[in-house]
Amino acid sequence: MKEHPMPKSVTYKNADELIEDIENADGIITIANNETEEFKTWFIELINACCW
Repeated sequence: MKEHPMPKSVTYKNADELIEDIENADGIITIANNETEEFKTWFIELINACCW
């Protein structure tokens, strides 16, 4: 995240809020339909970088 900072989000004020949601998730994590395309793309890249 240091090399690719989180873009502006409709849902999250900052990356710490996102990390908290991920850490406390009990299952599937979804992204709001009204989220910015930039954030959606960034989030997918983040997940792909750390989880595959």
